[in-house]
Parts: sequence; structure tokens; C-alpha cells
Amino acid sequence: MGIRLMLAEGHVIIRAGLMNFVQGTEIEIVCQAETSEQTVKLVLACQPDVLLLGTQLVGSDGLGALEQIHCEKANVSVLMFSASEDVKEMAHAYKLGAKGFVPKGSSRDDILTCIRRAAKGNSVWTTRQIRQVASRAASAALANKDRNPLSAREIEVLKNITIGLSNEGISEDLRIDVETVRQHVKHILKKLHVADRTQAAVLALRSKLLEKVS
Repeated sequence: MGIRLMLAEGHVIIRAGLMNFVQGTEIEIVCQAETSEQTVKLVLACQPDVLLLGTQLVGSDGLGALEQIHCEKANVSVLMFSASEDVKEMAHAYKLGAKGFVPKGSSRDDILTCIRRAAKGNSVWTTRQIRQVASRAASAALANKDRNPLSAREIEVLKNITIGLSNEGISEDLRIDVETVRQHVKHILKKLHVADRTQAAVLALRSKLLEKVS
């Protein structure tokens, strides 16, 4: 079964190059756009499987179009297509549900692979990109008014994480059951926007989060 692809890109030459990329494959370009308004309108009208959305459109930016598409709850997998991997742009795209952030310098094979994975509903964010996004989100979380998104108990758990204690060790130290510790760890990771306890510990130490509550 073929993949219905929509291109939204402000540069005609880039769109032409992408059209050449998909020739001879199962990917069919069903519509094209060059402005934010056209993009949102055609996504709803053409209902593509995948939208390859450039960050620079004519007279606007692709992230604005992505935000509108997100609000419309359109059933499309969006891949942002950018000349640079700006962390701020990536964080915004990730928050709005983009399936990936594809550099314009990617090879034909890499771009086709991303389109195929996105068509199946899979994420194509790289591990490095997710770490960059998580780091930015974590910094934002710590920059709020009270400078501390964690509860007193979560701070205690995080302190023990930074010294390398396991869930069992934390359970013994704080005299709470292991399942409660697991729940605290889960909440800590979510609030700090990090993927695992190692990242949580590194962030806590770098941001001096624990010093602020000691």
C-alpha cells in the first residue's frame, strides 16, 4: 500500500528535489504548499499520511502551521524539515506532536526511511535530539517562579538517586516501601523532563537544584 505524502516548503527548488527523491517508490506526493495557510487547508482537504513540513514557509514559519494542525487534531504524521537543528524549534515541534525533526542535509535514503517510519505512526526522533529537547524542557521547568517543581519527599528521593542508591536502598533509607519509591522516581523524571534516573541526577547536580532546598 502506498504512502500519501504532502510537501510544505517555502523553496521551490527543495520541493522539486524531494519530488525526485520519491520517484520510483511507493510514496506519492498528493499535494504541496508554500504558506502556513495553504498547509493547514490542504492537510485537512488531502488527508495525507505524512506531512513533510519545512520550518521556513513563504511569509510564515512551519511551526505556526504545526500548531494549527495540532489544534485541528488532524490525523497526519508530521515531520519537520529544517536546515538546522535549533533546540528551541525542536522542543516546540516535539511538544506539538511532530514525529521527527529531519535535517535538510539528510541523504535520500534517510529521508525516505523517516517518511516510511512516520507513515506507520512511529517516532523518528533520534536519541541525541530527544536528549537536547529534554535538557531544554528541564531547564524551563527549573526556571519557574519557585525554582523547584519537586515536592519535599521527591527531593529526598532525588538526593538518594544522586548518591547512587537503588530503589531498595532508598526504600530502606527513607523507610517507605519500594513501590512508593518507584512512583516518586516516575514523578521526578516527568517533572524534570528527563528519560532516566541518571539524567535526573546529572541535571540536579548541574542546576544545583538540591543546594536550593538544603
